[in-house]
Amino acid sequence: MTLGKSINKNGDFDVYHLKNDRLVVEVVPELGAKITSIFDKKANREWLWAPDASRKLFRSKDKSTYEASSLLGIDECCPSVVSWQNYPDHGELWSRAWDVDPSKWVEQSIVETIFNFEGIPVTFTRSLELVENTLLLNYEAQNGSDRSFPFLWCIHPLIQIRAGDQIQLGEGSGWTHFTGLLNCLDDEPQLTEKNPVGSSILIDPNTTIKQGVAGYLKGFVKTPDDGVCKVKNALTDEELRFEMVPEQLPSIGIWINRGGWNGFHHIGIEPTTYPNDFPERIDEEDDHPMLAAKETKNWSLRISV
Repeated sequence: MTLGKSINKNGDFDVYHLKNDRLVVEVVPELGAKITSIFDKKANREWLWAPDASRKLFRSKDKSTYEASSLLGIDECCPSVVSWQNYPDHGELWSRAWDVDPSKWVEQSIVETIFNFEGIPVTFTRSLELVENTLLLNYEAQNGSDRSFPFLWCIHPLIQIRAGDQIQLGEGSGWTHFTGLLNCLDDEPQLTEKNPVGSSILIDPNTTIKQGVAGYLKGFVKTPDDGVCKVKNALTDEELRFEMVPEQLPSIGIWINRGGWNGFHHIGIEPTTYPNDFPERIDEEDDHPMLAAKETKNWSLRISV
């Protein structure tokens, strides 16, 4: 596939634009390296949700509250998801401008963005590359100090839903716990030891809301054995696929908002280093609990259609 690239303007912001015969991807480094668009040309579908059709971008007037941001697309949450210590709601990354490596962009068509945390001596790097029908994301967190830090990361995509969409998990997955659950779905998910192959936890968005009830669900599942979680449309076979290494990202947060949060309707698939929104609950005996002194962590994620 022929790869095209450009830097365009959306209001005051530089938008890094990658496209080929299948996908169009947009990234805004000044707004937390937010991915504002994943457009599937074949399906004629924009996968990423926005509060309204204008898809307007703006700087958050209150960097302590995620709800004050433009909300749309994919954000990065780190080192927390909830407000914690001196860090704002959804962490520090989403509300800050990141630096861009110009040589990677010019020579390799890679959007590599770098951020230095204010409160901890950690450098966070994400490289983004478009290859055929796949968005390749590679991450690095480097601790330059002699101290260890609780370190929680998740990707935070808000995904549009259409009639027939389902969230599908492979073998070896299953709910581990819920952090927010309101009784709003006709087919309410239950805590089970294992979800069978192909089981879905979201049914047709036009029919799942109980009469007169709005709500949301936030829960965590174990990453499937094959590392795949996807949104698949039962009517059209369109899909948005998240693929990860279970040893790197052992859990996935599942967000289903059916009007319970600000009246919006969207879903989220949130691969994470730790299955909780609260860094202070990280136990030192867990698999991915801390960013140790002088440690560098690396992980990757593939998002494809």
